[in-house]
Amino acid sequence: MKLNEIKQIDVGGDLLANYWPEDEYCFSEWVTLSIGVKGEEGSTYFNLLVCTPEWISRKLDSAQSVWGRHMLIIRKYDTELIESEVNKKLQELLEIFTGDDDLKFSEKIARYAHWEYEDYVSKSL
Repeated sequence: MKLNEIKQIDVGGDLLANYWPEDEYCFSEWVTLSIGVKGEEGSTYFNLLVCTPEWISRKLDSAQSVWGRHMLIIRKYDTELIESEVNKKLQELLEIFTGDDDLKFSEKIARYAHWEYEDYVSKSL
């Protein structure tokens, strides 16, 4: 089994299609990616900061630096572009990942979006 389908993309619990920023050229918003196995129930969750260069620029007006992990930077808000880019990245990863282990594949996805279990360490009793 391998995570191979974007089941849903949402913003604060609402579908991405229902969200619109105040300024489509200057925004940053965390989105949740629900990724699962096609035809099966269940998902693994990843978070991705979607933002614009203008937001980064304004952030730098008041700060010396901005960290950039788990970010998708787009010119302006466009739900179709966000969905397309997320799907394209998932397909790229599926093409290069030869294993069938969802845990290992989730670690690959986590290079681009924060995985809900990233850095989780099981505590043995």
